[in-house]
Amino acid sequence: MKASVLLPFLSIALMICSCTSKPQGQNSNANCSSSIRIEQRKAKTLTLQIYTYGDFPNSVATDLQKKLLCVFNQVEIKGHLDFPAEAWYEPRQRYRAPKLLDYQETLFTCKVQESDKIEYILGLTSKDISLKYKEHEDWGVMGLSYLGRGVSVISSFRLGGIQKMNRESFCKLALHELGHAAGLPHCDKSKTCIMRDAKGKDHFPQLTSFCVSCKNFLQERGCNVQ
Repeated sequence: MKASVLLPFLSIALMICSCTSKPQGQNSNANCSSSIRIEQRKAKTLTLQIYTYGDFPNSVATDLQKKLLCVFNQVEIKGHLDFPAEAWYEPRQRYRAPKLLDYQETLFTCKVQESDKIEYILGLTSKDISLKYKEHEDWGVMGLSYLGRGVSVISSFRLGGIQKMNRESFCKLALHELGHAAGLPHCDKSKTCIMRDAKGKDHFPQLTSFCVSCKNFLQERGCNVQ
């Protein structure tokens, strides 16, 4: 799959069926409620920068930050972003996910290839997001990433909304999208793999870890997946 391909991950599967700056993240030895653990190899520094869009609650972003400290050795909540005007899709009253990714890439330089430092950018929103997908002019999604380019955006909207969603599922969604951002395509090798394509069903309760193949991929990029 080419690096420029947009992957509508877990979020698409569920369709029919997308401030104030905070202190930098602590080290990866922090407690983690998730069973998914990716520890930094000594040779690399894995950094995730989180930005919130609109009225996304900082308390939810902080909770996600704590969970993702088990994935990256540094997770920083950088602050708030205003939605770019060009991302608004008036006919369906929601935001175009690719426009948000383009906006993030314009503002920030993601580093996913350097040997000693790897950086990812994750945008969080509570608003509905969508994209043009195949024959569909406007396809609602939970998240979107540019494959292998270190940039992702996820939405709580299709998980039942910011108040009702399962936060563990939100963390799995983030991991899924960040897997795409690292270069992983959808995975069909295991029903419990975080990179599984849901294909129209909600499989969040079944997703427990990255499969062996996906673990190997991440390990080659400096991650020690357990």
